[in-house]
Amino acid sequence: MNSDLSIAMIYKIFARKSEVIFQFVALQNEYINSPREYDTEGLISTSELTILRSIQENPGITTTELAVMHRKTKAALSQTVKKLEQRALVFRKRCPIDGKRALLHVSAEGEAINDAHRQHSLNHLRSTLDGLLEHASVEEVDAFFKVMELYNGILNQQIRDGENAAMVAPEEEHNEG
Repeated sequence: MNSDLSIAMIYKIFARKSEVIFQFVALQNEYINSPREYDTEGLISTSELTILRSIQENPGITTTELAVMHRKTKAALSQTVKKLEQRALVFRKRCPIDGKRALLHVSAEGEAINDAHRQHSLNHLRSTLDGLLEHASVEEVDAFFKVMELYNGILNQQIRDGENAAMVAPEEEHNEG
């Protein structure tokens, strides 16, 4: 009975902490997917900007490579690239060696949006850090980022383990024991 009580208390503590993480992820997701204007024409979401930046940093990247890099399906990433193409922010060039492969590049307009976004991001980061430092020490903020890096590593490993487990055929699972 006593261990049941302690398990219930421990669960309650972890449930509260888990709710904080869930709320952070939900708010971050909402922020990332909310379109913004970066002193340029039209609205663009942070997730679209992330793809645009990846193309700029990796000229000639393919949609398949982007999908792997961003852990998205090729279909989902193709939709984002199509939106960016329709706005003339990126364009495709055929690979000179393999004419079937389409290589992605950022246009001058795309570069202007990336530059405006970089400035916005610096201002936003400065503002966020100032807000955190009003309530936490530099050491606590550094510890937060260290914990986030560790947590990302744990999640990445769990995802990889899950992907590896999903690759095992059902009959192989039963035959291993």
